[in-house]
Amino acid sequence: MREWKYTEKTVGQKYHRHCSHLLGLHPGNQISPLIDKMIFDAAIKSLTARGDVSTGWAMGWRLNLWARALDGDHAYKILKSALKLSTSTIVNMSAGGIYENLFDAHAPFQIDGNFGYTSGVTEMLLQSQLNILQILPALPSVWQKGSVSGLRTVGNFEVDIAWEAKKATNIVILSEGGQLCDVSYKGIANYILSDTNNSIIPVTKVDDDRIQFPTVAGMTYTLVPGTVDLAEDETLQSEIRIISNGDEMTVIGDNIASVSLYSVVGAPLFTVSGTAFNTASLVAGYYLVAVTRTDGTIYTTIIAVK
Repeated sequence: MREWKYTEKTVGQKYHRHCSHLLGLHPGNQISPLIDKMIFDAAIKSLTARGDVSTGWAMGWRLNLWARALDGDHAYKILKSALKLSTSTIVNMSAGGIYENLFDAHAPFQIDGNFGYTSGVTEMLLQSQLNILQILPALPSVWQKGSVSGLRTVGNFEVDIAWEAKKATNIVILSEGGQLCDVSYKGIANYILSDTNNSIIPVTKVDDDRIQFPTVAGMTYTLVPGTVDLAEDETLQSEIRIISNGDEMTVIGDNIASVSLYSVVGAPLFTVSGTAFNTASLVAGYYLVAVTRTDGTIYTTIIAVK
């Protein structure tokens, strides 16, 4: 991306602390692969050319830029540099880092770096500048397991995320404004969405990695992964089975934490901590059974109640 408009010079000084030509990437929202992949790639090329070494506050900005670049490992590299111990208290642009009291070092102290660090880590875990909740958009490979809670987003949502083996295992979204919720995450179309009442909520599938659903103000929505239809997976049919004995249904399998039963149309029914449940009170029809294993994986199938 050209840095200077009216000169032949297209690339600025390497390691310079300012990245004003990349304002559209961060803190703006004009540059994204969801908008224009060619311009996004050009911005990343310019960011790479600028280099990583800089003053404390500028590393905070670079951290946010690399998070917006969706490169978690590079963002983590900047994060580690931003946490490098600095002892200089005079103006020293080669002594960027952090002091023993956790104040950012330009050097000397500049609060911008502290704010930038906090913002950058948040951007690695959740982005919403496009009115789309991008879940774990720049998760570094070293953060294999973790959780974060209380992140606020554009659209007035509050989001909690937990992940294992770099895969989101639980996404909880509190809708404060009752707006349409647009969620982006790899394979999100295969997740189960339920609300505060334990009702399964239908979603609009934009593509495999993006869904949308309407929300009600004050309602909490939960997305859980790993949904596999038992009826279509021959391996799982041998690992997890549902045995019927009259009104008594028993799930047979290893490491089962709970079994939930839902109406196919989404009405809340019940969850049992164990492997057995009774269908005597149910009207005839088809129901969704969700089997949750102790590792958080959820498998689903449809049963018929006569």
